Amino acid sequence: MSVCCGDGGPANAPLSDTGQPVSDGVEKLKRTPPVLSEVYPERAMWFVDNELVKVQGKASPGTAPISQVKINGEPASFDGTAFSFAPAVLPGVNVVNLRAESEDGERVVDGRSFFHGDVHAPGAVIDNAVQIHLSKTFLDDNDPELDDVAGIAEWFLTDPAFLSSIDSAIETDVAMLTPTLVTIEAASIDLTPANAALHVTCALTAFHVSLHVEGLGGLGDLIAGPATMDVSVANLTVALKFITEDGVLKIEPTFSKLKFTDFVLATENYPNLKENYPSLHDLMRGYIESKMSDTIGSMIAELLSSFLGGFAYKTTFGDENPVSVSFTMAGVKAASHGLNLNLSALVSSSLGLSGALPLKFGSLKTDNAVLNDEFSDEPIAFAIDDDLLNQLTFAMWHSGSLSDRVFEGEELKALGSESFPEVFQPLTRISYSTHLPLTVGVRTLKADELLYDIALGELELLLESSTGKRFSLSFNARTGVNVVVSEDGMLMLQPDIRPKYMDLAVACTEAPPGIDLGSVAALLRLGFPPLLKKAGSAFSFPMIGLSLDALMDSDLLKAKELKFIELKSRIAGPEKLILVLEGAAVFQAKTQD
Repeated sequence: MSVCCGDGGPANAPLSDTGQPVSDGVEKLKRTPPVLSEVYPERAMWFVDNELVKVQGKASPGTAPISQVKINGEPASFDGTAFSFAPAVLPGVNVVNLRAESEDGERVVDGRSFFHGDVHAPGAVIDNAVQIHLSKTFLDDNDPELDDVAGIAEWFLTDPAFLSSIDSAIETDVAMLTPTLVTIEAASIDLTPANAALHVTCALTAFHVSLHVEGLGGLGDLIAGPATMDVSVANLTVALKFITEDGVLKIEPTFSKLKFTDFVLATENYPNLKENYPSLHDLMRGYIESKMSDTIGSMIAELLSSFLGGFAYKTTFGDENPVSVSFTMAGVKAASHGLNLNLSALVSSSLGLSGALPLKFGSLKTDNAVLNDEFSDEPIAFAIDDDLLNQLTFAMWHSGSLSDRVFEGEELKALGSESFPEVFQPLTRISYSTHLPLTVGVRTLKADELLYDIALGELELLLESSTGKRFSLSFNARTGVNVVVSEDGMLMLQPDIRPKYMDLAVACTEAPPGIDLGSVAALLRLGFPPLLKKAGSAFSFPMIGLSLDALMDSDLLKAKELKFIELKSRIAGPEKLILVLEGAAVFQAKTQD
């Protein structure tokens, strides 16, 4: 197929009916630009087996001989008919900018792109997708603010809704004790991470339990019936270990000890049990300390397990073209600096693309070393593998949300269609499809503060007018990008739209007869950066967070959320591909929608 895309002159020159730019109202003498044909790779090709890619094709002269052929700004091998060039390829989408010039100054350009690199199959599990570091200060910063795990646990242990869920029977040698009411005036918890363990010390002030006592014979029958237990201070020491089995986090106590201060047990039959039967009272104290030590230790372990397990959650975003995201807990390590959670991830979507697809395709796969456990000094930090980012962008593309999009009527006006150049008017419809997924890769275009390069390939734009005019263009671009977290907790891509720092290749593949294809491409080339800025907001994903509602059915809890604040982003790892988001978190009232 022949593609002729001569740029035909200045980008802002008007187009005559013959397709030539007009200067000062005088049409240039018509000259014919060169023609490109049989260009390879074809548009939107996939190379996933480390093949050597060579750009090649034919260039035919127009009104003058061809003086040179350039590909990505470099001279190509050209024998007067055929050209070839082996470009340096990068993982992901690669932009190809072809240009052939003739001796009379005419030129033809073509822009296209192809995918190169190893891939994850659609819906494959991404190992080491996210590393989470919870520092000692995030676990326990020893201040009253609800911005650490210890503070949140203290809040739970004094919440009546949570305490009302404590109803498991405590079996001793002489009686079965079933709580009917638990109240705690204040709780103080210290969490100290250590090698392969988390040490918990807990002081519960004004600890009251109403009980139903069922005697098991002997002394137990003497105290059967309603009873109360009051303790001025209950001091608990627990050591916890972490186990991950089949993606489920389990936290188990390896040691627990409970000691009561000012313990008083009173029953309906013996309201003065401590004074009247001190030996029996002391015996029951020992039983209860021993059994309740295990009960409260297991309760704290379960609470912490649910809390940390909230990072492994599932969510779906996108109404018309839903994308599903699922995180699984792969492991937890404890050390003196804090806790490290390792999550695998799976991002999937139903196929919403039309047209033929290659036999082997998927999201970009790169090899990254796992970061050192102490990869951040901030209270909480997330290390996100670029494979996860690429699986997210691939899933959006795979779902069809970036294809077959049509703008007409009011939506078309919102795009500023009335300001399009006269040659496209009266513009009544714009549609676009993206034939390659957006890919995220190492920063190569410029050494600056931007985190990654992103590459967009084969964005096909079709403009149609009410008079039957049709213009079809292919946009291909590589530019820098930052990744930020919005106020509503979404990861967002912010592309660099400065033309100077953008590798942009545009081709016009269809236009009405007499309209110069290259001039059309040049006109719309100027409008691509603002369009890319608007499109950047479409690439937003839910931030890894905590599903706190899973901890318990509490109206008070449902009004709260753990919100990450002041998260800053940077790139880490020897390959410069791991995104680190680090900052703080606060447990606060939920924001209203």
